[in-house]
Amino acid sequence: MKNIYFLFLLFSFSATVSAQQLAHWTQFRSFDYVVNPAAVDLFDPYGSWKTLDIDLAYRHQWTEFEGAPRTALAGAKYTNEHNHMSFGGFVANDKFGPASYTQVQMFYSYQLQFHRYRRHGLSIGLGVSGSQFHLDGSKIKVEELNDDLLNDAMQSRFFPNATAGIFYYLQVGSGRRNQKFFFSGFSAEQSFPGDLYFDGQGQQQGNLKRAVHYHAYAGMRFYFDDGYGYAEPIAWVKHVFYAPTNVWAGVRTALFDEHLFAGAAISSDWQAHLQIGAGLGENWQLHYSNSFFLASTFEASAGLTHELVLSYQMGWD
Repeated sequence: MKNIYFLFLLFSFSATVSAQQLAHWTQFRSFDYVVNPAAVDLFDPYGSWKTLDIDLAYRHQWTEFEGAPRTALAGAKYTNEHNHMSFGGFVANDKFGPASYTQVQMFYSYQLQFHRYRRHGLSIGLGVSGSQFHLDGSKIKVEELNDDLLNDAMQSRFFPNATAGIFYYLQVGSGRRNQKFFFSGFSAEQSFPGDLYFDGQGQQQGNLKRAVHYHAYAGMRFYFDDGYGYAEPIAWVKHVFYAPTNVWAGVRTALFDEHLFAGAAISSDWQAHLQIGAGLGENWQLHYSNSFFLASTFEASAGLTHELVLSYQMGWD
């Protein structure tokens, strides 16, 4: 196993460098309210006015590295179309080497509907969150044994924040057999950047910069097979200041009335992403995805990234 603690120090404890700090889920369309609180579930298979979505997800990134990021998430979203609103929340825990955080977020969104049958609208959403960061100084490996960069004790810091987003959608076609959906979204996670300071030997010597994460995405959904299958191409741009912009493009499909799913994507950091899933009965879905680097570079030795998502959805009037 390779050691990433030096990289952690290099990129995380710097006054001028920020990088991706929040998990970027390959299967974000399965629970996109985590990325964008304004996201709308346009494709309710029940045709109902009220829905409840519950999602459990786990992500293990760069499996060949010791201390590589591991993220677990549990979230839920309730939608009431009568009142044009949604609300929900999620809890996420992320561990990366000597650092970890637990985030709790609650969100609310309101839809401005331009058509009475939910065919055209704009949703505006806001989420408020609190994150508890932990740093175990005893797990940080340094070149010099007498280096006092950080205290070797466990330290904790609390960081409140907010996420804001918008989501636009338009339906073309009246029947499920020939209807198409266009959708796009924009959001800013961790909207209030700042520094978290950790103590060294008697003084503040390390700071963890928290940067804004911007997301912009757009896609289409095309139904086929008399409405029992669909294809959904999508492009997603992710940007964090002082880090390279990541462009992600892919397509996912559903077959046999959403009982079988498959997808593939490629991103500008030379990663390929593959996805497969299955409907389990009427209300449950299980999805798995795998990501890997294509280039024969240092990153290619990082190993695979695995994601597993279990979703439950119910609807009623």
